[in-house]
This record gives sequence, C-alpha cells and structure tokens, in this order.
Amino acid sequence: MEQTQAQRAQISWELESWKKRKGSMTKTYSLANPRLRKLWNQEMYLEMVLVHSQVIEHYIKLILAGYSIKRHVLRILNESDPYSEVNLETKDDETLGVLIATLRRFTGKIPIIEKLNKFNNELRREIAHHIFDGSKEIEPLEREIKEYFDDAKGVPYSETMSGLSDALKKIDSEILEITKKDIPF
Repeated sequence: MEQTQAQRAQISWELESWKKRKGSMTKTYSLANPRLRKLWNQEMYLEMVLVHSQVIEHYIKLILAGYSIKRHVLRILNESDPYSEVNLETKDDETLGVLIATLRRFTGKIPIIEKLNKFNNELRREIAHHIFDGSKEIEPLEREIKEYFDDAKGVPYSETMSGLSDALKKIDSEILEITKKDIPF
C-alpha cells in the first residue's frame, strides 16, 4: 500500500524518536559499566545487584518503548496491532517484576524472561528488601552474587545482557520491517 506524505513524515518522526531512545542505552552503559567494575574490584557485591537492576530496568523500558513505537507506526499505517490489548503505559516507579511481566506479554516465554525473573526474585529482591532485616546471611548471598557476575563461571550476567540485547534487536527489526515497505531509508 502506498503511503501518503503525511504518513511518511509521521513514521520518520517515530523512527527518529526510536533512534534517540536506543542511543540512551549507550549513556546507561557508560555510567553503569565502570561502576560495576569498581564495585566488583572493591568486593561490594550487594551494591552491584542494585546497579545491575537499574540497567535491566532501563533496558526493559527501552524494549517496551520499541513496542510502543511499533504500535504508533501500525496505527499510522492503519494496520492492526496484535498486542493492542496489552497496556504499554509504565510508570517511572514501576517495579522490576511488573516490567518483566509486561515484557513477557510481548515476547512470550523466551529464555530471557526466566533469567530476569530468577535475578529479580532470587537476588535483587533479597538485597533490596531483606538483607538488613536479619533474615538473611550476607556471605552466602555474596557467593551467589559473585557467581552471577563472574565471567569465568558460566555467566548468568552475560546471558541476561545478551538476552535483553536479542529482545531489543527483535523489536528493532520488527519496526524496520513494517516501515521499510514504502519508505526508503
């Protein structure tokens, strides 16, 4: 179907917005990665979980923003959105668990969802809510955290980041697929 000039302009604006949003992850990494290395070197493992959970949160919000862009483009093209019933509105203070659940509605039960839930339920929640209430021992939890982040051990951290990257690439390719039909870029 041939697109009107107005549709092309609106889609171009959406794509530019998407490009800028994706660029924000570079800043997130430039802030978080040195902090994570410093915390690792100083053996501040509990704190690493909190920094990492913020990176995950930003990543998920970016992926969900991609689904929102896709939704807008489909609306511009008068095409149906198979996920139109799924609410994409997320609050700034949305919990990581809610963000993971929202992401799952769009991606299905892919391996990254299981990894995110495991991280959220077994590490982040324990650190954020229970570490100082006396119900948890710090040393065993620190061992778990070291295993999670230690690149030499099986790399749950790397697998999590890779899974998020794959989910981002998937929505990116979906956006590009629906926009390239009539728009030369």
